[in-house]
Amino acid sequence: MLWLDWASKRKQADCDECLKLAELHSIAVDFPKSGIPAEIPKDLRFSRFEPRAHWREKKDVEPYRCESTVGKLYDDVIADTHKITKIRNYPAVVGRKWNNKGQLLST
Repeated sequence: MLWLDWASKRKQADCDECLKLAELHSIAVDFPKSGIPAEIPKDLRFSRFEPRAHWREKKDVEPYRCESTVGKLYDDVIADTHKITKIRNYPAVVGRKWNNKGQLLST
């Protein structure tokens, strides 16, 4: 998902960082054959505390609003999730924890 963070930050999926990550992905896929590991350089990593798009929220980090297609899809899902309150009574989810957006949290 690192490439999505960069694409969101740069507002384009063909930014230099995304292209470098795509190249590293190709190297990683070939690792069993080539034995060459793909190592992500520090300049391509995001700090734990660096803001992410609102659809990639991190704990203790203020997200920024992202108007990309992914951001809009996320907003639509969240809006629909708030409309569905009956799901909390389904036997498979009774007693599970939910966040403040109405999303079921993984256990």
